[in-house]
Amino acid sequence: RERFGAEAAGLQTGDASINPDGSVVVMTTEILRNILYRVEEEVDLPGDGPREVEGEIEVEEDGNTGPETAVAEGQASSRLDGVRLVVLDECHYLGDPSRGSVWEESIINLPPDVLILAMSATVRNPKDVSGWISKVHGPTATVQTSFRPVPLKWHFCLSPGGGDVTMLPLLDDDMNGLNPRLLSPAARVDSLAGSLSSSSWDGASGDESDGGWGRWDQFDFKSDPKKDKNAKLQLESVTSRTLDELIEVIENTDPWHKLRRRDRVPSIEGTIAELQSRALLPAIWFIFSRKDCESAVEKVQRSGLALTTPKEREIINRMVQGLRDTQPEAVKESSVAPLIAGVAAHHAGCLPGWKLLIERLFQEGLLKVVFATETLAAGINMPARTTLLTSLSKRRDDGISLLRHNELMQMAGRAGRRGYDTQGHCVIVQSKWDEPDAAWSILRKGPESLESKFAANYGMALNLLRTRTLEEAKEFLDRSFSMYLSSSFMSKKTREIERLEAQAESVLRKAGIQTGEPSDSDANNSA
Repeated sequence: RERFGAEAAGLQTGDASINPDGSVVVMTTEILRNILYRVEEEVDLPGDGPREVEGEIEVEEDGNTGPETAVAEGQASSRLDGVRLVVLDECHYLGDPSRGSVWEESIINLPPDVLILAMSATVRNPKDVSGWISKVHGPTATVQTSFRPVPLKWHFCLSPGGGDVTMLPLLDDDMNGLNPRLLSPAARVDSLAGSLSSSSWDGASGDESDGGWGRWDQFDFKSDPKKDKNAKLQLESVTSRTLDELIEVIENTDPWHKLRRRDRVPSIEGTIAELQSRALLPAIWFIFSRKDCESAVEKVQRSGLALTTPKEREIINRMVQGLRDTQPEAVKESSVAPLIAGVAAHHAGCLPGWKLLIERLFQEGLLKVVFATETLAAGINMPARTTLLTSLSKRRDDGISLLRHNELMQMAGRAGRRGYDTQGHCVIVQSKWDEPDAAWSILRKGPESLESKFAANYGMALNLLRTRTLEEAKEFLDRSFSMYLSSSFMSKKTREIERLEAQAESVLRKAGIQTGEPSDSDANNSA
């Protein structure tokens, strides 16, 4: 609206339909899919006219289900008139188990004269995606970059005890491993041992006297021998007592290692106060439970922590009153007080009007902390200076497992506001379940390859048979990303087999085995 004007901008989702005939319309992929099927129904099927479709279609939008009204009859074709570009933001949703099929249907059904711009920051195999789009839609160019406009810095937040909160760098100085201070004492010993040559390690372990050697408890274990020359020399000159003694010294350097994981979990209000002291607000705090998001807001409210200025509170109060005047049912009265203090929860359980208010307040810098489920990580313009993750594991259909690299980066990527921040920050918060090295194990894996989740369900079958013959429906299924990946994989294997066979044949030919002709050495000897 700011760029093109209110009359040009439109929005169409399961919750709202605003100016759907605008020249720039933001819509869910399910809406686009439904429009494309209606166009095919009007154009391709013989008969007196378009068939009448009654009722509503239930779709899932990033974990939030809601009714999406079918496109009005006679309007589907006009909806595509003049459309020249479809932008598929976050196209890695092709690999989403519940929504991937919708994305593939939309891409396959789009007319060839409509350009596609597919964007994602978490796709490991973009050439596979562009190759498939080239096959089913038209020539496609792949543009890749590793440049991030706002660099991202990683932190780990924990409580060393006594209600205090401390924040350490998650990675080492080279960004190639976990911060040694976050390693367990035993793993820290292994790391230090690796910093020594075998001779110096053996020499250190042979003498327990202090004469010229020193002791383990004289070493500063916060230093990194690999980076600090003095620390390395110091480490090589200390006397090794017992392994237990060495571990005890490290534990005394960072006493929180002695605490149980649950005792190292920092308080929510303490963590926010630490962020505020470091000027790392506003922040989005990701929690994988609607109930826990609301509980976090309540804890901050009970603590009496206020993050807004009197002027900001006045503006928030005025905007809440505006929503109360127009949509009184949308106002969540129990959350108004923490909202005015600068804290809110954002999840699929909130009414649309209330969510929209939270988004506007956050975009304008009036809200300082928003507790949100992971659905906020995609499709909503709410950039922050800092993102936090309460846990590195989540419950799935097959049990509890660590986050995937793409999932972690999707949430962490919300940190860093272009044009405002010179650096974004992602804070991994100590949880009852995960150690710090779990974060590094996720990061070092790199992005996962995008795999097709295409699945023919009853709804797809009905849509295909309503707009196509049986043979055309089968052909449609053969154009899926899954079939492309399978055929591409087989082609690569076939080429590899052919290359190996040619190589073997060349070796055999030189040896005179396959052709029966004399080898090069025999020919030279005969000459």
